[in-house]
Amino acid sequence: MKHWISALIVSLLVLLLGTTAACADDLQVETAPGKFTVDFTMADSHFAVVRFSTQDETGWFTLYSEDGHFSGEGTLQCSYQPCKLTVKTQNIELKDRDKVRVDYPGTPMPEGQALPFAEKRRGVRDLVLTPVDGGVAYHFTAEGHGSVTLKYRTVRETGSVILYPDEAYVYDGVLSLPYTYNQSNVYITLVSGKNRTKLAEEKTTRGYTLEQKVFEPAQDGRLKGVVICVDAGHQNVPGGHAEPLGPGLSGMGSTIGGMAEGTVTNRRESIVMLECAYILRDELLRQGATVIMTRETEAIRISNLDRVGAANDGGAHIMFRLHGDLNSDPKLRGFSVIYPFHSSYAQEVADHETYGQYATLIRDALAEKAAEGRGVHPRISTSDSYVGNNWAKMPCFLVELGFMSNVQDDVLLSIPEHQQQLAEALAEGSYRLAIELGVLQPEQ
Repeated sequence: MKHWISALIVSLLVLLLGTTAACADDLQVETAPGKFTVDFTMADSHFAVVRFSTQDETGWFTLYSEDGHFSGEGTLQCSYQPCKLTVKTQNIELKDRDKVRVDYPGTPMPEGQALPFAEKRRGVRDLVLTPVDGGVAYHFTAEGHGSVTLKYRTVRETGSVILYPDEAYVYDGVLSLPYTYNQSNVYITLVSGKNRTKLAEEKTTRGYTLEQKVFEPAQDGRLKGVVICVDAGHQNVPGGHAEPLGPGLSGMGSTIGGMAEGTVTNRRESIVMLECAYILRDELLRQGATVIMTRETEAIRISNLDRVGAANDGGAHIMFRLHGDLNSDPKLRGFSVIYPFHSSYAQEVADHETYGQYATLIRDALAEKAAEGRGVHPRISTSDSYVGNNWAKMPCFLVELGFMSNVQDDVLLSIPEHQQQLAEALAEGSYRLAIELGVLQPEQ
């Protein structure tokens, strides 16, 4: 009964209040049941962060704009009662800009009808949480509980939703997590809908599916005839072994080195680089290149020799090894292009000066297309420490796409628009390098 009374109150207030709007300085916010929209200007950036909160849920998301004028929509899925909504904008370094506080009419209550609470109620049984695209599926039994509150927490959003069972007190459904990153940790707590007793706690991850289908290269693309190997650094399967450092070099290298983790996003380098690799693959194919992917999933154990072997065996003209950097100085940010030097394979590819010129082409393309006026100056360096570089029979570059220990780089690396900028920069670098290698002729 309480459920239907609450729903009726919300509906009446929605009719009375309607859509609400407010602004402070440049930030404008409009609200409607279940959502809100923002509109603002941040002239000094192509990226902005929007944070929102009510008494029942919080979250944040990023927006992209070509001209500094931003607009977007946020979702409120569990602020059921009329309340105050606080929205603030931040730059990409997460420094506050504008802030407004507006009336929010309430989110429609979930469909369903609470069953009676039995005098004898059992705990949660058979709890199963399954990652699915965009969220988490849940299934459990809570006999005698007419409703259950599911509390959730991730690095980007928190809240609590009311769940209703079927006639057998079985709870089955999907929790939507629109702002949570792929494969991020999701912490779930189940609470009795009547007396707020904790029933169960569990952790899982937000699901995702990256497209693994094979695309044909564009027939008229400017990279037609160029074979490029894209290696997404690291993996999500533990274990490893020592490998020969490189031909003509003494010593051994490790199959799996240390993996970076985002200082703000808490994301593993392996999933971020896999996302970047897929976007780079699609951009290279769109421009006509043939692409070799060393891995297409997180659930794989692959050595550095396996990775570079795929490039060698596939006849790649260029190899990009995508990584996220890490440093004890949180202010350090930007790109690095690292190439081999002393291995006999590297010396067969080019002398040191020429190899450096190749790396400069990649660096300059990153500076032009992905630095976006942030005061970032991409670096080039040489190193004999990387097995995957030393065994390459073609120009091979370990590209650090940003410092995950830096707030700005960490956030940017998970924004699809920035990932696309990185892809376009590496595609441009590939084109320039392919001309330098004689694989392509300059466009007339």
